[in-house]
Amino acid sequence: MPLLTVESIAVGIGAGYLVGVYLLDIDAVYLWHNMSSTQDRGLNIGLTKSMVFGGIIAIIGCYKGMNCGEGAEGVGAGPDRSVVIHPSPS
Repeated sequence: MPLLTVESIAVGIGAGYLVGVYLLDIDAVYLWHNMSSTQDRGLNIGLTKSMVFGGIIAIIGCYKGMNCGEGAEGVGAGPDRSVVIHPSPS
C-alpha cells in the first residue's frame, strides 16, 4: 500500500505540474516552489494512512483466509467474506 501511495502522489504532483504550467500558464519555478513547500506534510500523512490501512487489510485477509471452510466452496468463499460481511441466518 505505501508503494501504491507514493506512486499515486508522484503521478498527482506530475499531473498538477503539467496542468499548471502548460494549460494554466503558471510560471514553472513559482509553481514548483509552492508545490514543494506543501509536499512534506501531505506525503507523511498519506504514507501513515496507507500503512495503517494496508495493515488492516492484511490482518483481515489473513484471518479470513486461515478460518475459511473446508473444500473448494470454503476456499472460494474466503476472499468474499474478507470484503463483504454476510448476515448470519437466524
